[in-house]
Amino acid sequence: MRALSNDGRISFSQLAHVTGWSEASVRRQLTKLRCCDAVRFSVEINPALFGYKVEAIVWLKVTPT
Repeated sequence: MRALSNDGRISFSQLAHVTGWSEASVRRQLTKLRCCDAVRFSVEINPALFGYKVEAIVWLKVTPT
């Protein structure tokens, strides 16, 4: 979880290396955690970097494709 929280873009193969698990085990466990909402992913950006002066926070729950 620490590796994932440090870099939410970490690959399954990198997580496997860090944890010592197989890539299939990492994928399976992360899928289980996501399905029961034990793990959620969010993206935060600095709106000022895009020239915006107003910020709106929107929470979405979407089905992965």
